[in-house]
Amino acid sequence: GFLTTPASTWLFTVLADVWKTTPFVALLLLAGLQSIPAELEESLVLEGASPGQILRRLTLPLLKPWISLALLFRLAQALGAFDLVQVLTRGGPAGSTESLALYAYLNALRFLAVGYSATLVIATFLLLVVLTVLGWLLLRGRPPLLALAFALGIEIGWALVWASLPGMARHRSRR
Repeated sequence: GFLTTPASTWLFTVLADVWKTTPFVALLLLAGLQSIPAELEESLVLEGASPGQILRRLTLPLLKPWISLALLFRLAQALGAFDLVQVLTRGGPAGSTESLALYAYLNALRFLAVGYSATLVIATFLLLVVLTVLGWLLLRGRPPLLALAFALGIEIGWALVWASLPGMARHRSRR
């Protein structure tokens, strides 16, 4: 099956996570689209703007705060990935889908390393705060296409971090 090898398991877990969170991001962006006054688009159409120009000069700039909000929510959800990983794979095979949240959970309950797990959770929270502040500062005042590129970079970067977690987990001494 597709959940038997580490590479395919990781890929399908990431795809399932994207599938699970896409409706929330779509609702945020829909709210942003509905907040754009129709009169602005009508005036651009009357001035002869093409659909691409309307998208680039009106829609994306006005959607930028909503894109930033969706990115920050998505980042927080990705760092706290637990439920999907626990239900689909329990972190396996060979720890290939073990997230930070699942790793902390397993260390607290299986190995009774509660202090270590609490430290992981607090460090994850602090990492999330730092990334949120950095993302907000980087996206403020930037062109919307750069914001989209940053969002994609965060998703790819998080996927790479997530892929490296099993290696970190195997180096942890089991009690």
